[in-house]
Amino acid sequence: MHVEEILREQSGNPIIVNGAKSKPDLYFENDCGELVSFDWKTLGRSALRSIAEQRKYQGALGIKYPGHQIVTMQSVSWIDYVRPLLVPLGKTFPDYPYR
Repeated sequence: MHVEEILREQSGNPIIVNGAKSKPDLYFENDCGELVSFDWKTLGRSALRSIAEQRKYQGALGIKYPGHQIVTMQSVSWIDYVRPLLVPLGKTFPDYPYR
């Protein structure tokens, strides 16, 4: 699993796509050589840029892993995972168990 890692060519140079270094939020390779990429989002507004970012990552992953198949690329809001763990205003942690 790779998290916030700048993709690099075999030579060590950063992979540049559309004039910028490519750094997917999270990606991993399974035993079959398939790649899965996640683009974490905090706001719905930032999701509007997700398609362009995913295309950039797709190009960079194709350079770094030639011949590997990208089986899924997902844009996911991390707040959906964190929200159930947040303590409501006026409550304290011991009084408010996790849901």
